[in-house]
Amino acid sequence: MIEDARPVPYAPRRLDRMTFERILDEDAGRTHGCRVLDVRRGDRPPTDHLAGTAWIPDSPRIPSFLLPPRGRPLVAWGPGSEAWSRRLTSAGWPTSWCDAAVASDRFVGGPPKGALWMVDRLLEHHVEQLPGPVAGPVLDVGSGSSREGVFLAQRGYRVVLIDRLPDALEIARARAESCGSEVSARVHSEVRRIRRGEDIPEGPFSVILNFRFLNRRVLEDVASRLVPGGWLLFRAYGRPGADGGFVGRGPRRAQERTDPVEVSKSLGVGWRWTVPPRRVLEDDAIWVVAAGALGN
Repeated sequence: MIEDARPVPYAPRRLDRMTFERILDEDAGRTHGCRVLDVRRGDRPPTDHLAGTAWIPDSPRIPSFLLPPRGRPLVAWGPGSEAWSRRLTSAGWPTSWCDAAVASDRFVGGPPKGALWMVDRLLEHHVEQLPGPVAGPVLDVGSGSSREGVFLAQRGYRVVLIDRLPDALEIARARAESCGSEVSARVHSEVRRIRRGEDIPEGPFSVILNFRFLNRRVLEDVASRLVPGGWLLFRAYGRPGADGGFVGRGPRRAQERTDPVEVSKSLGVGWRWTVPPRRVLEDDAIWVVAAGALGN
């Protein structure tokens, strides 16, 4: 559930070793949505890390695009962690802190591999089922700042981001650069208005992401842009309920919302659905979601 964006009244507190190690153990297998921030100073990632931690460059300004939604509790660990916990808490992320000595015996080689920012759970749940990077590039339609596209670039995919907002693509590029030069080199972005299917690149693509963006003409042409067995991950706001009211967040105009029947008709036949187009109430909003592969 996405937290309220308002700062949460919270007094930063120092965690004991047992509590901190429990958090590390819970997050050890995660690559995104981690809770522990490694705040060792510098503009380059440290050469060792604690499993289940993330790192962001030390900066006077908090790089919010590298952080999770406001309200999500975090833990700052390392030299300067108490100061960082106060900065983050005042900005809306309630943050505890730990001394550098706590759990320092659990270092492993390499830079921190985790990220505090979070990806769409539809992608997170199905990422292991997607065609591998050798099957072709990924297209993120109406990508915005594309947490999801950068996430896949971290996993070896070449990713094409298209959006009409250059500022959003700048954030996506900055996020990719924060993950290292290899990840950044896999991400290509293009400012482009998307009004019909012809406006999206021809591909073919192994995966198409279509999150929080709805254009019916694009949906009609998705299959022609995918390789055989290619995947579509789609999420858009659903139509209002039976009482005619809108639930939760989302666009007010009905034409900017859809429903499972319309999505199925727009996409056509030939799909093997892992999650058929359906309405779900999630994150205090009604969504239409779909995850499936195009048949051979």
